Amino acid sequence: MQIIVRPYEQSDKADVCKLLNQTSNVPLGEDMFEMQEARIQTYPFYKRIVFTVNNEVVGMAQLLHATGMTPQGFLSQTIIVDAAHRGRGYGQMLDEALALWIQEEQPIGLQTAVRDNNPEARAWAERRGFTLNSHQFESVLDLTSFPLETIDIGIRASEAHGITFRTFEHFSLEDDMERLYQVVKQLSGDTPDSQGALDFPFETFAAMVRRMNPRYIFIAMAGEEIAGITCLVPQGNEMYTLFTGVVKEYRGKGIAHTLKLLSIRFAHANGVKQLRTNNHSTNAPMLAVNRKLGYESQPGNWILKRS
Repeated sequence: MQIIVRPYEQSDKADVCKLLNQTSNVPLGEDMFEMQEARIQTYPFYKRIVFTVNNEVVGMAQLLHATGMTPQGFLSQTIIVDAAHRGRGYGQMLDEALALWIQEEQPIGLQTAVRDNNPEARAWAERRGFTLNSHQFESVLDLTSFPLETIDIGIRASEAHGITFRTFEHFSLEDDMERLYQVVKQLSGDTPDSQGALDFPFETFAAMVRRMNPRYIFIAMAGEEIAGITCLVPQGNEMYTLFTGVVKEYRGKGIAHTLKLLSIRFAHANGVKQLRTNNHSTNAPMLAVNRKLGYESQPGNWILKRS
């Protein structure tokens, strides 16, 4: 038996995607994977390795600092071994391989995420010194039974406050990118997921947006000012709400609710039967918006840290 731990190569993409999908509620999908890859390539620190047995990729591990998500001074660690090959010490070997970079970088701590319906994975992490920090879970909305007649009512309610709505296709990809970036950077800093994290750079944001369909980015306007945003990304046969936020001075006008209604109408019109999103357990305002729309909770992730 030939066992090799080596750097990730582009030809490993399909195998790594399959491994990532073993820890997901829904297949990642090529669009989502490529968008994540575009963002990862801009991170200040990023290492990924694969574990092969007789030239078959059966595990992967990565260590990175995800700007906008990983707390300052920390590195985010991911280790996944194919379900059919667990219990053979492969995870330990990947952990030891990452340890060389950890010793070199000397972060103040590590962060990892494990599925909250996988107690074995959490126990594995806790045996290596990780402790529970927070909870992030997914939610899904069934569009086949959504009351579409309520959408226009919601839009009119926001328009009564002087708010109008557009998609990013009505903006200039180059001229308005910086403008959109500044708003999203501000809104990202308000979310519990980003507390203590460094701002993600413009290049990271632009790389992501250029891979997105501008029709999937919905923007609320107060005059000529951007008041809020939500955006969708295809994920298999579903669509995923990547981000929703409203500028502080425009909150309380139902803008987040209306933006989501617009995305729901768009997804439904394009034959999508289910929307998916994730929320930090402490993000009470967005959780309230999602509950009002009818989102139902799904298994998510425990976020663990080790100092």
